[in-house]
Amino acid sequence: MTEWLGGNKQMATMDDVKLIDVTLRDGGYKNNFHFPAEIVTQIVSNADKAGIEYVEVGYRNGVWETPPNIGPTGLCSKNYLASCRNLIRSSKLTVMFHPKNLQKSDLDEMRACEVDCVRISFPVNDHKLGFDYIQLAKQCGFEVFVNLTHLSQKTLDELDQLVGQIALCKPNAIGLADSNGYLTPDSVQSIFSYLTKKYKVDFCFHAHDNLFLAQANAYTAIHHGAKYIDATFSGLGKGVGNLRMEGIVALMSSRGCMKYDLCTILKIADLINIKMQNGTQPLPMKAIIMGIFNISVRDHLDDNLPIEIYYEAAKQCGAKKIASQN
Repeated sequence: MTEWLGGNKQMATMDDVKLIDVTLRDGGYKNNFHFPAEIVTQIVSNADKAGIEYVEVGYRNGVWETPPNIGPTGLCSKNYLASCRNLIRSSKLTVMFHPKNLQKSDLDEMRACEVDCVRISFPVNDHKLGFDYIQLAKQCGFEVFVNLTHLSQKTLDELDQLVGQIALCKPNAIGLADSNGYLTPDSVQSIFSYLTKKYKVDFCFHAHDNLFLAQANAYTAIHHGAKYIDATFSGLGKGVGNLRMEGIVALMSSRGCMKYDLCTILKIADLINIKMQNGTQPLPMKAIIMGIFNISVRDHLDDNLPIEIYYEAAKQCGAKKIASQN
């Protein structure tokens, strides 16, 4: 059982929550979707290695307003998808699209490339087109997620009505995106506690970090029923950026969910932080690990240990402290 933040109250395990790496899609807004080939390889292969369930590798045929000279992760061509497919062993290869940019033949080609899951950015001004593509994607055999953007600009009544209509199409999940990074944990709680109780459909949450609340908001969404969470390595994404993959995995690990390879995630996040100029300092990886296992500098772990060995030492130290307290 997973222990929630700061207390002894036992809740349902976090192991049922699934993560979606959206670095190559949302991070593409930083570089017009031009990622070096070696970075694409590092992101996709390491997300797969770390046990992240879904790896979203970009948009098919552009974004809402496609700029000139958009890069490969903004188009998801046949060759690009094939190269990504070859890097994945267990994660689900995922692509997002705007229905206005697609033809039925695009769905057929993506299925031939063994794309597992498509995420449909639901068109606000053309609901029929959105519903049509939900059905088309389901008929092609994809897992189908429907994404609703700019969550903070919708009233709960508006959101309720739209979710109710989409839920009738029986997608695998409905994604709710705080595109403006405006929501607070209180508003996230209100939205998810209401919708998850009313509708028999799984929900996904996509957080931006404009007010530095992405981690708190994601944790609140999980606490109130979200089954899928979007994140990016090093928070790379549009504007201020997204929920950090390394942050949410560290938090989940500290609360008993150990299904992800945190050391791999920390190292690839550090690489992205430096190579993509997403920050100025390397991640304090060992300090993050200390937080997970509730240990302090007074526990005198050898700071010269390689990260994987340090992780195991910290884990053992934390377990001994818990045992001594009991």
